[in-house]
Amino acid sequence: MLGAAEEVRGADAPPGRRYGNVVVKEAYTGPGALELYQHALAPLAELPVRDIVSVTHTVSDVTLQIGEVVHDYLV
Repeated sequence: MLGAAEEVRGADAPPGRRYGNVVVKEAYTGPGALELYQHALAPLAELPVRDIVSVTHTVSDVTLQIGEVVHDYLV
């Protein structure tokens, strides 16, 4: 568990996103499934899912901190 003042920013975090006040209430592994839906601009549902290696379920409280502007479309 992280303290109230600690931040989480790993390699998997999107740019400009910071997480604070992370309280993990539950974390466990178990069975899982993957559902991919059709989308006109992202045909991910056509990819075959061969094997699900592992699944981790978490229930947590997360606060998004103030981020940074990645691209300003109004310029």
